[in-house]
Amino acid sequence: MIVEAAASLEEAMEKISGLAELGVNIAIVDGNMDDDFIVNGSDGEKIAEEIKKQHPNIIVIGNAGGVKLKHADYNSTKMEDPEKLLETIKNA
Repeated sequence: MIVEAAASLEEAMEKISGLAELGVNIAIVDGNMDDDFIVNGSDGEKIAEEIKKQHPNIIVIGNAGGVKLKHADYNSTKMEDPEKLLETIKNA
């Protein structure tokens, strides 16, 4: 079930504080959120780092286009079969 979604880095950062109240235990984080589309995963890194800082028990899965997020507990890429992401979620 999706309990939160964000369309930008700023929106994601604003929603992080309320994740525990919503009962979130896994967060799937995109690497690039903004329209600039710089494929370096910097948006996802900031989001993953802040989630881990505020909620160390939430499992973060980075789901970026070929970039691994260093603050994620697990990483999956958009180029992989979607079943791989489901497997990662089940094993988390």
